[in-house]
Amino acid sequence: MNKNKNSKKYSLEEMADAHIISEDVTPSERKEILNSFREERRKMFSGLSTEQRIFSSILQLKFQIEDYIKKT
Repeated sequence: MNKNKNSKKYSLEEMADAHIISEDVTPSERKEILNSFREERRKMFSGLSTEQRIFSSILQLKFQIEDYIKKT
């Protein structure tokens, strides 16, 4: 999707810094940041086609199965 476009604009360090929550934030700031992130994810997901949503659900299931297998 936008991955290649963003990787040309920003370095790996800049992208990591933008997506990692610092330990210096207060609990209320952390909650606000996470809520903002969730809202952006909802917006992104609502713009997906039916085929993309199904593929996303299948990938999610795959990762859940892999995690389950690693735990057992």
